[in-house]
Amino acid sequence: MATSSFSSAQVAPATQGGGGGLHVFGEFTVGKPNYGTEYLLGPSLGGYLQITRWLGGEARGSILKWGPSPFHQDTALIGPRVQFPVHRFAPYGAFDIGVAHVTYPPEPGKLTSVNKLGWEMATGVDYHLTRRIDLRLFDFTYGKIYLLQNGLNPKTYSSGVVFSLF
Repeated sequence: MATSSFSSAQVAPATQGGGGGLHVFGEFTVGKPNYGTEYLLGPSLGGYLQITRWLGGEARGSILKWGPSPFHQDTALIGPRVQFPVHRFAPYGAFDIGVAHVTYPPEPGKLTSVNKLGWEMATGVDYHLTRRIDLRLFDFTYGKIYLLQNGLNPKTYSSGVVFSLF
């Protein structure tokens, strides 16, 4: 007598749970340099490669030239990234180092532009909206630009969109 048995299994996709992938992001940024009392506005753009569920690397840049402040602050940075995905949320942190272009007043009434070494610590939360789109609910950075006697310690607040390329 012949019998047949049937079995079935479900397999989760390899990317489920915040695994690897290449992602790009765009943000609207409000920056607060620690010189002057005004704020700066502009875009922040970047991308990250998530190597594992938790670890990856990122590159980010910002162009903060608009707003009531006559000063400017642009950055191009790269560094490691860590995330902790929980359901649809992905809190993350990063430490990036690179170059900062700053226009600032070395003395009252005079503006100077220089390129200097800078770093940022970034933290934020992404919300997984669809398979390829995340909302960047917030992104906060605190950094240092090695300029003047004590350096500059800018802070930025951003929000935007993240697109998953694969």
